[in-house]
Amino acid sequence: ADLKNADLSDSRMRRSNFNGSDLYRVNLSGSSFRDSTAVNTRFFEANLTRLDGRKSDFSRSNMMRVVASNADFRGADLTRVDFRKADLRGVDFRDAALANVDFRDADLRGADLRGAQLKAANFKRAKTEGMLR
Repeated sequence: ADLKNADLSDSRMRRSNFNGSDLYRVNLSGSSFRDSTAVNTRFFEANLTRLDGRKSDFSRSNMMRVVASNADFRGADLTRVDFRKADLRGVDFRDAALANVDFRDADLRGADLRGAQLKAANFKRAKTEGMLR
C-alpha cells in the first residue's frame, strides 16, 4: 500500500499487515501497531513518536531519519532495520531482535536495550548517553 504522507496519528492498527508498504513521511505518532507486520517497509522520515510497536515484525525495513522518540518496540523483530540518523531518544527496545541493525548517526540517548539481541548491530557515531544495555 502507498500511504506516503498520510496522517494516521492516534490510530489503532493491531494485528495489521503493512509488508512492503511505502509509509514515507507518514504520521503514526501515538498509534498502536502492536502485533502487526511491516516487513521490508519504507518508513523513511516517518513520525513514530510514542508508537506502540510491541511484538511487531519490522524486519528489513527502512527507518532512516524517523522520529520515534518514546516509542515502544518491546519484543519486536527489528532485524536488519536501517535506523541511520533516526531520533530514537527514550525508545524501549527491551527484548527486541536487533541483529544487524544499522544505528549509525542515530540518537539513542535514554533508550533501553536491555535483553535485546544486538549481534552485529552498528552503533558508529550514534549518541548513546544514558542508553541502557
